Amino acid sequence: MSATPEVDALERTVTRFLVPLRTGDGLDDLALGDLSSALRNCAAAWQGRDMIPKRAASILAELFPAVEGCAAHYDQDYARRILDSCIALHDLVVACTTEPAVETDDESGTSAAVRGDDGLADGMHVVIRLRHDFTVTNARQLLSAAQNAYVLDNQGVTQNDAAEAVTSVSDVIFTLLEQDGILGAGAEAQLASHAGDGLRTDGWRAQVSINEPMQLSAGWDCFDQGDVFALPPPERP
Repeated sequence: MSATPEVDALERTVTRFLVPLRTGDGLDDLALGDLSSALRNCAAAWQGRDMIPKRAASILAELFPAVEGCAAHYDQDYARRILDSCIALHDLVVACTTEPAVETDDESGTSAAVRGDDGLADGMHVVIRLRHDFTVTNARQLLSAAQNAYVLDNQGVTQNDAAEAVTSVSDVIFTLLEQDGILGAGAEAQLASHAGDGLRTDGWRAQVSINEPMQLSAGWDCFDQGDVFALPPPERP
């Protein structure tokens, strides 16, 4: 698939949107509007296609990390305004990329299709790999919140008990995820309710790692950036 006019327009509008952010001139609302229009044009042009141009996928994959990097150079309130602009852009990017695969230069001619795009079959074993990245902005406050959550979720437990039980990053993250119903008994009970619909829950495992070199930017990471589920090598003693 050769380059198309909508890809050229997308590249131009992305550049117009990012340059003022990088030079300290801030958010250009007109450029944001033009970029939104370019994304809508891409979605319309790619509707019904089996794949999208590889160059377009690269542009879109780099967009949100670039905006996030620029936002870090502004004060907190203005940075939030910049990041909020990504919310609308994110929906438009999803519209562009939900169905088509990404064009590849592989000589075999195969495309980078979405994993899991298979039809259902009886006896199929399904594994979900769900990764969510976080940044700790206030360690003391976060630890206190997790210890309070531990007390609320465990009858008869005191704050002293919580201070002894919740100490590490894994303790904190798992305690909060369990309280929010994302992991743990509550989540498993909710998933088990689908047994009558033909989905049986099996085992599950979650693991926390820190300071990985490949970090996911805010929002839904919908592009292949390598094996983001591979654990980093263990640190040498």
